[in-house]
Amino acid sequence: MREQVGDIGRSAVPRRYEALDSLRGVCACMVVLFHLKPNSHFVNAALLRHSYLFVDFFFVLSGFVIFEAYRDKLRQGFGLGPFVVLRFGRIYPLHAFLLACFVAYEIVWAFWLHRYSAEPRPSFSGAFSLNSLFESILLLDSFGLTDGLAWNYPAWSIAAEFWTYILFAMAIVAVPMQRLTDALIVLGSRLITNS
Repeated sequence: MREQVGDIGRSAVPRRYEALDSLRGVCACMVVLFHLKPNSHFVNAALLRHSYLFVDFFFVLSGFVIFEAYRDKLRQGFGLGPFVVLRFGRIYPLHAFLLACFVAYEIVWAFWLHRYSAEPRPSFSGAFSLNSLFESILLLDSFGLTDGLAWNYPAWSIAAEFWTYILFAMAIVAVPMQRLTDALIVLGSRLITNS
């Protein structure tokens, strides 16, 4: 049976937005290119120089996808706990693995590699301190609790995404849809007029 236009987003089968998947892939590739700083004549191209903005675009697209996938489920009693567990399970394993790799490197640095460095530094210091490690373990990287980024630098985006998931779910569960829509319109217009 085909979906009617009025039924979009409310069918039993979740709707997949393939075009958005493609755009999210483009965003991810552009952010990688921004960080790689390729050694070519394209490095000074405006698109590449400003491709950090694709992080914001990626967040907006991901927010839309999460909203469409979970809005009705959360309103119908799916529950904040199961939602957080699903989102945590989606992003945390890779984060934990990469963090463990950085910790292993720091341990190897402490016992062996520091001897061969032109610029020796104490292990577990600076951006790789134990305080910063606990901040990263708890996904608090995006709160600015320490000076600058630490351990896995791109993890600030995972932390921001995770805490935004929680705020989203709490807002969907606690605020009636019309009031939430009104608040988003007001917030959006304020952001536009203050830019």
